[in-house]
Amino acid sequence: MVQPAEIVPVGDQRPHSEGATLLFDVLFKLGAVVDSARTNSYWLGALAAAHECQSRDEATGIDYDKCREAGGMRIETRDLQVMYDGQTKPAVHGINLSIKAGETLALVGFNGAGKSTLVKALMGLSTNATGSVEINGTPLEEYRASTLHARMSCVFQDYKKYYFSLRDNIGIGDVSRIDDTDALQAAMAYGGAGAILEKTSLNTVLNPYANLHARPGDGGGQEGMGLSGGQWLRVAVSRAFMRAATADLVIFDEPSSALDPAAESALFDTIYDLAHREGGTRTTTVFISHGFGNVRRADHIAFMAGGTITEYGTHEELMALGGEYARLFTLQSRGYVGNGGRDAAASGAGENW
Repeated sequence: MVQPAEIVPVGDQRPHSEGATLLFDVLFKLGAVVDSARTNSYWLGALAAAHECQSRDEATGIDYDKCREAGGMRIETRDLQVMYDGQTKPAVHGINLSIKAGETLALVGFNGAGKSTLVKALMGLSTNATGSVEINGTPLEEYRASTLHARMSCVFQDYKKYYFSLRDNIGIGDVSRIDDTDALQAAMAYGGAGAILEKTSLNTVLNPYANLHARPGDGGGQEGMGLSGGQWLRVAVSRAFMRAATADLVIFDEPSSALDPAAESALFDTIYDLAHREGGTRTTTVFISHGFGNVRRADHIAFMAGGTITEYGTHEELMALGGEYARLFTLQSRGYVGNGGRDAAASGAGENW
């Protein structure tokens, strides 16, 4: 596996060399306490420079773009396992998975089943993985990490809230376009964050520690604008969409956990559109969700339990199987339909839940 210094979202553009990572982390700590958009922009420029620093072995790897295929990334895993330091049982084990280019895969299951660990391993962000992951037929570790990750984008459930301007918070998803206002606004539209611009500007500093109702200039140690949990999530999702147009793999880990139903529905429509665009520009999409109503349109669904995939198929196939997926789908549907969820089990659940 490619082994960066720590497991972090690719959309946050962290470097891979040890020295660059150290500089990156120091600058982010400094960025957390600065109190002006000008100073934040200065530090962000330094972060972009740190990102250019690459480990020595970067030059020996394969350029992903030379192995790029039309329609997204093709991913194959064989006996994939992840064992965390100090643990006696693997967090993920026995993963044998085939994801076609341009396919949408939904990962569902119980808390702690290993879903987030699995997607990080698929991206080469796990330092404790064994077995194999192949991207377009080539072992993942043979790629030059920077070229591979340039074609990936993601948002994890532990997404970052930066003490930066709104522009920088979203633009860091693709630092090469951080000054491209049209690209930023398009990403915000995809991520459902467009409404934030109705209350402020791209240059407004966002304060992760501020009261929700704080505004710039309020004083009292509350410099910067406060956002709700749902608004911060939309910012993070928009950050991932900065590279959605050029990415071959996009991963969403619980992307709707703090969204209202309308926003959640719109977001999943956008996620599905990524993998079903016409003209050969499809994107392989993997997402994790506890809302089973959002996964039924996925090309395939993998149910995870105990660190491995126990059920795999389409929604219809898993409902016919009558296993844990069908049981939990029916259980969750009871709050939305009558007959104890039997209508949902028979029809695949209503479109609106």
